[in-house]
Amino acid sequence: MIRKQQYQNINEVLQQLPAKVLHTAVVSHYNSESAEKKGKRFAKKMKRLQKQLKNANYHII
Repeated sequence: MIRKQQYQNINEVLQQLPAKVLHTAVVSHYNSESAEKKGKRFAKKMKRLQKQLKNANYHII
């Protein structure tokens, strides 16, 4: 039970990351069975970030 609480605290901090670090996003993942959904969510967020970078005249390497 302690481990679960520790992860919850970490997850709460990670959720704040995009508000503090430019060009970042958070994708949630619940268990191994949701890996495909996670990948799709990650890809969607990555495409959005790449579009933001392109619009901001940054070069994507």
